Amino acid sequence: MASCRLPLGLLLLTLGACTPPGSLSDGLDAPSGPRPPSALPDQMFPNAPSGGDWVTVGALDWETGVPLRQDPIYEPGNASGVVDYGDDDPNAVWGRQTRIVSDGELPSAAQAALEFRMPRGLTGGYAASKVGQHPDNDGNGPLRWDPALNTGHLYIGFYVKFSPNYNLNGNMGQKVLYLKSDRAENRPIAHMVGIMVNDGNRGNQLWTTYAPQSPFGRYQVPSTTANDMNDSRWHLVEYLQGPNTPGVENGSLQVWVDGRLEGRWNNAKFFDSGQVPSLNRLEINPIYGGGNNPVLDDQWIRVGPIQVRTR
Repeated sequence: MASCRLPLGLLLLTLGACTPPGSLSDGLDAPSGPRPPSALPDQMFPNAPSGGDWVTVGALDWETGVPLRQDPIYEPGNASGVVDYGDDDPNAVWGRQTRIVSDGELPSAAQAALEFRMPRGLTGGYAASKVGQHPDNDGNGPLRWDPALNTGHLYIGFYVKFSPNYNLNGNMGQKVLYLKSDRAENRPIAHMVGIMVNDGNRGNQLWTTYAPQSPFGRYQVPSTTANDMNDSRWHLVEYLQGPNTPGVENGSLQVWVDGRLEGRWNNAKFFDSGQVPSLNRLEINPIYGGGNNPVLDDQWIRVGPIQVRTR
């Protein structure tokens, strides 16, 4: 790996309640507290914008883990307020199905990944665990930043890998990332910036899509074999968006898969009339579904390094 490293515009706070990769532990007892800023090599995110007003607000490699929270029972804070695990199952059955693992195939020096386990029987429309969006999470960090830093221009790059023979069981797709906003005008926004869909053919293909919600839209890369994520390999997905005039279809979006530009739109609509071009929350919430069919056999999704830039 090259020695070039990206400057961080904001100090990334602690990432500290999981043990380092290799232990496969949920690491509930690890100490919390400030950690050094994290940086990632430039070539890992080849299409990340630089210069001008672009600021890196998030750079995660999972080497130091993440603080733990359990929903709906809020445990004592760990003084970091950066990110959290969350129990996204309202019946409190599946909680803490997440761990830090070491993956030698990951093209990263840390070779650490955050694994989200999708246990057999998990109902379609749920995620066993999620990271980010905790109601007590205050302050800037890799998954939440000051709304004033963002004017609707946003870059997100992330590495993702699905377990062998990943099965959607007739559902439409697999959600991974969400974008949201803390602004009151933008309350309906829950953009699926990382949703892998099978294009409605009820198969198990996983093609990269950006699907804004409220306003609803869909921007999907071509349904080619090269773009199918369901091959048990690591893939790099990069999104670069420019805001639209609220209510007008004049926003821009580019999507790269493994460095290849696979989608370009100049008629995107991310913000509806009355909304403000601003996004400041990234949630890792791997909801299984687009349908209600359950997970047939234990499987998992691994999320590797993440880069978030804004202006």
